[in-house]
Amino acid sequence: MKHFLQICLIVILIAFLNACGGGSSDSNQSNGNNNGGGDGGPSGPPLPASNAPFWTQWGANPQHSGEVPVAGQGAIHQLADIVYDPFVPAERRESGGGLIAHYPSPILDGNDVYFTVKTGTYTACSSPTNWTNGEACGPNAWHTMVWNEARDTWVNGALVRQWNFVSDWKPAPNRFEAMFWCEDLSTYALALDGQKRPCRVRTSNAGQCLFTGIVHPERATRLARTLSGPDSFSGWGVRTLAAGEARYNPMSYHNGSVWPHDNALIAHGLVRYGFGDLALQIWTGQFEAGMYFDLHRVPELFCGFQQDPGEGPITYPVACAPQAWSAASVFLLFQACLGLTIDGPERRVYLTRPRLPASLDELRIHNLEVGDATVDLLLRRHEDDVGVNVLRRDGDVQLMVVM
Repeated sequence: MKHFLQICLIVILIAFLNACGGGSSDSNQSNGNNNGGGDGGPSGPPLPASNAPFWTQWGANPQHSGEVPVAGQGAIHQLADIVYDPFVPAERRESGGGLIAHYPSPILDGNDVYFTVKTGTYTACSSPTNWTNGEACGPNAWHTMVWNEARDTWVNGALVRQWNFVSDWKPAPNRFEAMFWCEDLSTYALALDGQKRPCRVRTSNAGQCLFTGIVHPERATRLARTLSGPDSFSGWGVRTLAAGEARYNPMSYHNGSVWPHDNALIAHGLVRYGFGDLALQIWTGQFEAGMYFDLHRVPELFCGFQQDPGEGPITYPVACAPQAWSAASVFLLFQACLGLTIDGPERRVYLTRPRLPASLDELRIHNLEVGDATVDLLLRRHEDDVGVNVLRRDGDVQLMVVM
């Protein structure tokens, strides 16, 4: 009897699995497609199941053109040569190399592809980034461009347009200055509250706006003055929260301490707006602070007490050391104050108005990789400038120095 019941249970289990499709060796597995045909096309076999997300990569350049294989697609379905944002070069010029508003991720649904296509015209600025001055160009002139939603379908190995929907959607206008600038504080608000009111407090966060390039040039001067003033700058670096603010506490994690990575971003932003001497002031403070730490290892943060002659910075007891952000900050400070940029494809190294702190007479850079070439550089501080010498050059690389 017991043996008979075991046989019945096995038969019932097999029947159940077959009913659910789990016991069939030729069940139709798909990787998310709704037509059961996979990406093999109308005439191709279904593909095996794949965990790869259906977000395509449309080319290896900013225009997203060219044919790039994608895991999970059949051989006859390599991506088509499509330029769906013709304004990328103009946007990059406008923003100094970045993209202001970009939508690079089409969606695959079986043999259908849905994506955004931009048409219309792009209103270029009279000079790059002049949209930050209020000129009706670039992000301030979205109305001249049209955002469309399109659907293409793979037919015999090629994408065929099925429909194109013209949308009235536009990116939000650049309202950063109007919403965040605090005229009486000469800085940008920390945030907007639930009613979109600015949180009016002087913080180091505003300095990172310089790093992004979003700051109006005229207000950059006032912001730089605020960040370098005695309430914000401790002598070692810029405090997260300025002295005199209600929540200021130099021993607090975020309300008055000094963070090296934060200061490196600020220094880079100051150089971007032409305040190299103030960036050098930050580098000098950070460099001198580093001499007091164990193994000269820059910690995650340290206290924001004012610098006293002959005394080192007050450590934050539980700061991470080593810490990746702080370790990287050293290199960004070097890059900012040396005006160092590298053009790998053209094999060029640029040094624009390089500066060294008073405590550092000489700097050597070894094995600087530029494309497939390397170069060793020696920088020496003089009374009025910094001299640059090439110690070794391996491969075709050019050094451009702007004083």
